[in-house]
Amino acid sequence: MHGRGSFKSILAALLLLSSGVHAQNLAGVFPPGFGSEHESAQYRVAYDPDSDATAHRLHFQKSINDAFLWRVIGQARKSDAQQLDFDKFTAELFWNLSSGDSPWQQGIRFDAAVFTEGRPGSLAANWTGQYVGSERWRFRTNVLAAVQVGDGRQSGVFLQTRAEVLYRLSGGRNVGLHHYGVYGSSDDLRGIKEQGHQLGPFADVPLVGRWRLFGSALFGLTDGSPDMNLKLWITRSF
Repeated sequence: MHGRGSFKSILAALLLLSSGVHAQNLAGVFPPGFGSEHESAQYRVAYDPDSDATAHRLHFQKSINDAFLWRVIGQARKSDAQQLDFDKFTAELFWNLSSGDSPWQQGIRFDAAVFTEGRPGSLAANWTGQYVGSERWRFRTNVLAAVQVGDGRQSGVFLQTRAEVLYRLSGGRNVGLHHYGVYGSSDDLRGIKEQGHQLGPFADVPLVGRWRLFGSALFGLTDGSPDMNLKLWITRSF
């Protein structure tokens, strides 16, 4: 009971400290599947030290069966010139295309997002592949392709990639490295210097009960990237 009370105090403090953003990199490198019994809620916050901007996100997700999982997301953002405003609502459907215990797994995620302030929405089809090399490490990669819909939409397919190398430690702890790449629209792909590329370490550790804590620092590799982005996730499984 003492541990649970301490954790609630820490969570409350984090929520107060993180309320300062322009939408930042809240993304993760998503897996092919979650299993038939998965159900969880998650809070994410991202912070840009240069602009003092912050973004917040709440997830809820639940498996339908071995192959499918649905997720809903609400996101808010705040910058120096803004109050904390609701940013977007997203619905996602994961489809695990793999079966059995093969070290290579793959899947697809379909996204539909509605943005506030009259901005166009988006529809996306995203692929993920994962290779489990041993009980200790795995490699995962994502390719994301989105189109804008509605008034004010831009043409073309907006392309991103993500990658993760993870190493498992004892006691349910994980460490690793993330890369995020943003390339622009297929109608007007950016040059390498204008593309967004971020690289950095992460750690994922168990807390009390069914709670987990994830932390990450990303560093910009190109002129078109933020210099630094800090992320924190708190997850509760059911």
